[in-house]
Amino acid sequence: MEYWKNEVEEMAVKRDMKYHSLSSRMDRMLKSGLYSDVAIIVGKDKTCFNVHKVVLGSCSPVLQAMVEKRWNDDQETASGGKTTLTFPDHRAEEFQLFLKFLYTDELGETFLSENLEILKLAHIYDIPPLLEKVSSRLSKFVEKCDAKDSDFCLQIYTTSRFIDECLSDKALQFFLRNIRSAAENDQYLEWDAETVRTVLTQQVLNIREVDLFKALLKWGNQPQDPTNLKSFPKSEAMPELLKLIRFGAMEMSQFADEVVPTGVLSKDEIVKIFKHFSSQKWFNQLLLIMQTFINYLNDNFSISFCSTHFSDSDSIPRHKGERINRFALQTANRAMDCPIKGHSTSKDVVKTIPPDIRLVVKTPVYLRGIDIFCNGLNEILPIHGNYDGSIIFKVLIKDTDGRIVKKAVARMLGCTNAEEEIQFKVPLLLQPATCYDFYVTCTKNKGGIGRLLFPGESVRVYYRREVNPPRTRREKVTIYPYVKGTITYYGCDADNSLTIGKEFMSCWIRNLIFEKVPDELKPCIIT
Repeated sequence: MEYWKNEVEEMAVKRDMKYHSLSSRMDRMLKSGLYSDVAIIVGKDKTCFNVHKVVLGSCSPVLQAMVEKRWNDDQETASGGKTTLTFPDHRAEEFQLFLKFLYTDELGETFLSENLEILKLAHIYDIPPLLEKVSSRLSKFVEKCDAKDSDFCLQIYTTSRFIDECLSDKALQFFLRNIRSAAENDQYLEWDAETVRTVLTQQVLNIREVDLFKALLKWGNQPQDPTNLKSFPKSEAMPELLKLIRFGAMEMSQFADEVVPTGVLSKDEIVKIFKHFSSQKWFNQLLLIMQTFINYLNDNFSISFCSTHFSDSDSIPRHKGERINRFALQTANRAMDCPIKGHSTSKDVVKTIPPDIRLVVKTPVYLRGIDIFCNGLNEILPIHGNYDGSIIFKVLIKDTDGRIVKKAVARMLGCTNAEEEIQFKVPLLLQPATCYDFYVTCTKNKGGIGRLLFPGESVRVYYRREVNPPRTRREKVTIYPYVKGTITYYGCDADNSLTIGKEFMSCWIRNLIFEKVPDELKPCIIT
């Protein structure tokens, strides 16, 4: 019995201490409005809060400025000499929690919507402790989210993108990883133009490009909320947003079936994009399809078209694969010990030069670039004529039919490293059973066809190859566990070793940079 008596007494003491604590007294003062000298009118319902200048001024420099005497001429003065501030755009429920923090330094339990509104209040009135507390709560919410909460994360992003960069980025990244749920549930129809722009500027998205286009078109055709006067008009935003769609990253059938019939692109843009597809395959079939659709447009559309300014970068898929480690060529060992020399050859002779290497893969894989062996260039360049401080590497890749499938040019102001990366703006998809011949040349910025070459490359060697082709060496390689193929090295000597000899062909390529082809994305349900 004595034990329970002590427990009751202890609880009474704690309750009494809490009642008389500073935070409790300040909370009662806020609720009662005792000796208040400011009346704050909030929201459309004009809820009144009786508060104190000393509290407002000590917590917020913005509120301090609003209640100072020099502002009194622009303020309404209520009966009893109180200064009246009116905030019609705030909501009373969140503003009450906001005031409670100013008085007690406590926030209490809050819902997500309340946290978002309080975050804005803390930012507007410059209250760092409250901003930090609310940001921390929202950050923990994002960490505990699952896929069904992705729309909440988008709300956090749109609210905090100009307030807390770290929080907004965390929320955005979670949302982007789960963007398919927004597409399939039509949540995107309520987005503003700035949010749509943010999504379309992303380099990596787990959604097909054709589904992005269909969603954008549906968003643009959705009637705008007339009550949201701050929202940017969709009719003005659509032309710019359409330019962010990567039409070249679609399959040709998707572009033909889903994009062309909508009439959003001009005839010139459609031809340009079809030409992009023609550089890959189906050229004859493509010409027929192009002509069919041009006739279709002439017969069925007379609307204003949008110019997309299509470029090669518009064909880069947003769903990138896994980056593969660099694959080193056998010629790299030889190149380390080879000094560089320079000489000139005619254009006709250059045409007879065999490729540096030939690559055949058994599994589709992306080639993202190559590493160039360039050690020693700084030593040779100043000796040879008019050198303006830069050198030019040109990369050319041809397929089995001799068509150029990839070009790349890199200008370098000297080479301080043993190797330099030439990354392709648009990765090259290597198809199985296709031979890919790599040609790499290096020239000075001035001086015609002049080339910088390794020993063993002489003009008479080029002529001799017209009669006696260079010896080659072929070897099977494993680029990655799931990517195998063969590489043919040109210019080996009699015993097929990779030593320096008169028949040895220069190879500037040190590494090939690959990327795994990502698994095909499933379509989103967008009507």
